[in-house]
Amino acid sequence: WDKLITAFKGHATTLIADVDCTGGGKPICEEFGVRGYPTIKYGDPADLQDYKGGRDLDSLKKFAEGL
Repeated sequence: WDKLITAFKGHATTLIADVDCTGGGKPICEEFGVRGYPTIKYGDPADLQDYKGGRDLDSLKKFAEGL
């Protein structure tokens, strides 16, 4: 995950981030319906979608590049 965040750091249109749903990020997770971990969401922050693709770095990077 950290490698993906680093690969997209400073990207003009794509933000890769993580939230700790057990700590201070719990309200964010509740707002967006995160119930299991790890959960990956993507898209417009007003309408996030569940990611259902591969979980390896290459799959995640390829998906993010296509956004």
